[in-house]
Amino acid sequence: MSIPSISKIVVPFDFEDQFNSSLVIAKEIALKTGCKITIIHAFTIQVSPQFVSKLLCPVFKYKKTVAQKRQIILNQLHREQMMPLIDEVIVKLGSWNNVIIQSCNQTKFDLIIAPNFSKNVFERMFSNINVLDIIEKTKIPVISFNKKFESYYLSKIVLPIRDVDNWFDKIPFTTVLAKFSNAKVFIIGLSNSSSQQLIEKLQANINYCKSYLRKFDVEYECSEKFSNKANYEDVILLAQYKQADLIVISPPLHYHKLKSYFNNNFYNKITATTNIPVMGHTLI
Repeated sequence: MSIPSISKIVVPFDFEDQFNSSLVIAKEIALKTGCKITIIHAFTIQVSPQFVSKLLCPVFKYKKTVAQKRQIILNQLHREQMMPLIDEVIVKLGSWNNVIIQSCNQTKFDLIIAPNFSKNVFERMFSNINVLDIIEKTKIPVISFNKKFESYYLSKIVLPIRDVDNWFDKIPFTTVLAKFSNAKVFIIGLSNSSSQQLIEKLQANINYCKSYLRKFDVEYECSEKFSNKANYEDVILLAQYKQADLIVISPPLHYHKLKSYFNNNFYNKITATTNIPVMGHTLI
């Protein structure tokens, strides 16, 4: 068994409150782990009567806009005394998802932190950032949140274990975060089937998860919910009861962008129902 490293965080940033919360969470993790933060800002050009004329000299126009936006971001980072944690500030023309995914394909990042205030189908369809799309196309853990944070402290992590093929993908990185943050992990085994074979399989997975956490001296507690009513609400109740700072979810295995807009998968149900930050990670 091995533990992954965490050295680079990428944070999509815009000039709105929810993006400021990304910096708050990233700062906490960077201070705990010693990793560096890369800021990404995406922008688009508005179509206007002058649009055609702008196309005649795009290099000058875009370079000027990029430089201006980059300087505004640097000024804010200086004010918030975050510059020692910053590796790079990237400003690019394009949609948020495309810019994030392209940047992750070009540079090896270990974690993405992004806002996700979309709680229903309509909001997801018109959101600038589609978190499930980013998780699927980058295979990088993504911490998303739908609450504004003035401060953030990672000390309690809820870790659901379900009977899905990618159940283990999130365990190593969860262990990294818990180890560096000295956070306690609350495992909850979930099965909504009475099948003894399924329950035994799930218990074996839970035991392996426990042994992995023990190997790296991560403190944990474990509870099991095996009944035909076990679902995402049990995870939320545990997270609320323990006052968790993070819930770690296995995102849908069979990803389709259109389906990702609908509130019918475990990940969407969690993010739509609680304001606790959620991390999703899959390698499949």
